Amino acid sequence: MSKNVGNAGGEPGPVRGFVGGFSAFIGGCRWLGRHPGWLALLLVPFLFGAVTFSAGVLAFFEYNASLYEYLLFKRPEDPWKLALWFGLKGVVGVALFLFVLGASVVVAAVLASPVFDRVSLAVERDVLGAAANTRAAPLFSWRLAVDEFKKGLISVCLPLIVLLIPGLNVVTPLVTALVLGWNLYDYPFARRGLPLSERIGMALRDAPALIGLGVWLIFPLAQIFLMPFAIAGATLIACERIKRAP
Repeated sequence: MSKNVGNAGGEPGPVRGFVGGFSAFIGGCRWLGRHPGWLALLLVPFLFGAVTFSAGVLAFFEYNASLYEYLLFKRPEDPWKLALWFGLKGVVGVALFLFVLGASVVVAAVLASPVFDRVSLAVERDVLGAAANTRAAPLFSWRLAVDEFKKGLISVCLPLIVLLIPGLNVVTPLVTALVLGWNLYDYPFARRGLPLSERIGMALRDAPALIGLGVWLIFPLAQIFLMPFAIAGATLIACERIKRAP
């Protein structure tokens, strides 16, 4: 596969891309329904996600008082300053919870990456046939783990930065949907050895579709249940990108 896999023309418009990405999740679930063996394997990342999410939430409620004390100034007595203090506490609390949630998703994604990689490859081979001339990474691969960790840092930090910028923070759900969709979309291109910077550029060209896929995943509890199922849909989007390649 040529390394200019993402440089084709004929790009769908934003609305069509979004609808296609949203529908790809359903298409991926249908694919898994026709391949129950791969569906059963996805119980592994589901369990990883449930465990890491539960651990993250417990840690948040266990240590949030200490974090508030460290991050905020001392609680004032003046009513106006007290109102400001409570407002800042709310903002910090939301940011901390999203960070803990994101971190738990990253840990789960790193642990489950060999499973996601294999399911993604099975979808790709079914859709592309001989064009899917790639191999899955070993069950334990430092390269894959480091790659997933880098992606995880981007996925946690980017929405958090956007959240903390007044005015821009209204698009936080869209940014979150984009990076969650990208995390799963990226597997076919990582298998082809493309550098991370090039893969990010390709994801930006498919941003409407990835946002459409990611809206299934932006709700905290939904991530645990739906993230494993979304790998098939994300791979369907990636296969369309590969088909458009010159």
